[in-house]
Amino acid sequence: MAMEKPEDRPDQLTLLAKYIINSVGVNVGYASSYVTCECLNLLVCVVNLFMTDYFLNYEFSTYGIEVSVLANALSYHFMQKVCEI
Repeated sequence: MAMEKPEDRPDQLTLLAKYIINSVGVNVGYASSYVTCECLNLLVCVVNLFMTDYFLNYEFSTYGIEVSVLANALSYHFMQKVCEI
């Protein structure tokens, strides 16, 4: 990018200000579609967690907690529980 003359700076700022003013609101449709898709993605993730938990007989949501509790217990019981699930 070339260095501009200092006397051209006000004209460039005016041009930039006009561009910003003219482009306000142009991407509102795109932005709202993006936010909608992200909200739907979050909904899909939450539904996926609940469905996985349901299909695994409600063992999925507590599995990590059970493993951490059993990791502090004897290693034999820990391995039996992990192999059981």
